[in-house]
Amino acid sequence: ISWTVVASPIIFVLTIASASLVYIVYGHQIGFYRLTEAQLTFDFIVEERARELAGEQTRWLDLKRWGILVDRVKKYNPQAQAVQAKHNLRPIPQTQIDRSTPGAFAQNPGY
Repeated sequence: ISWTVVASPIIFVLTIASASLVYIVYGHQIGFYRLTEAQLTFDFIVEERARELAGEQTRWLDLKRWGILVDRVKKYNPQAQAVQAKHNLRPIPQTQIDRSTPGAFAQNPGY
């Protein structure tokens, strides 16, 4: 028997012999999946985070961090075809720029 922490939020994989049971822990919720090691892929983790954290304001951060924001948005949201690489950064609020020493904050590219 072995436990392995795979990703964050915490994903534990319990392996007994060659069979694995995956426990996915999000705060107080635990999801259970019976997966083989080959099925526990990056794509599985991306999809699971989308299901479990839908509407919790973390999706943009995940997709940006993983470098797949533009591709995923275009693939799964046909109404958002205007998304581009500049959307990996958010615009700096103009009020922040105005309150700062001139030249201290340059606007992010594309905004």
